[in-house]
Amino acid sequence: EAALDATVAGRDESLDLALLRVPGLGPSPLTLADNEDADVAQLVVAVARTWQGDLMGRLASVTGTTCPQRRWRTEPLPSLLRTDLAAGRGVSGGVLVDAEGHVRAWLTTGLSRGSVLGLPAPLLAARVARLAQHGRIRRGYIGVAIQPVLLPPAQQAHGTQGLLVSGVDATGPGSTAGLFVGDVLLAADTAPLSDPG
Repeated sequence: EAALDATVAGRDESLDLALLRVPGLGPSPLTLADNEDADVAQLVVAVARTWQGDLMGRLASVTGTTCPQRRWRTEPLPSLLRTDLAAGRGVSGGVLVDAEGHVRAWLTTGLSRGSVLGLPAPLLAARVARLAQHGRIRRGYIGVAIQPVLLPPAQQAHGTQGLLVSGVDATGPGSTAGLFVGDVLLAADTAPLSDPG
């Protein structure tokens, strides 16, 4: 085996994912599954490398799905696959391969304490494409500072909570849309707003 140099082409901290650029590596022999669905108790093989570089494989099963707790200043985390794999050295960065030989998910232990979670293949492909294009996961920018507020009874016609605008970037989309300091945002596209995230 030859050692190849790699550079970091992009990083998605919310998913503990890094995209590496490795000149001379060649095409990947792996085929990604084209759907995110995985049945509970579906048997898969976890393929990874130990810290010493040895290839390892473990029989595993999908035990369900989960949505890890959202991290500050990140977009909502997607539904990830739960596995019965034990967290250990070398598991993060491995893959789950189904009976047809397709990569079902990319594995990480960085999102849930003590658990090994799988990022479904279609979502992995989408995140890798975003990292390859921008070097990071670009997120929407509204240009407002907000904080949660409980509304007094006289203002509860559309709900008990909202988001108080406490600052507006003069050149941002919020200002262009006509938001002012002191406005209270109640909903976005009919979804109630009660949390700054």
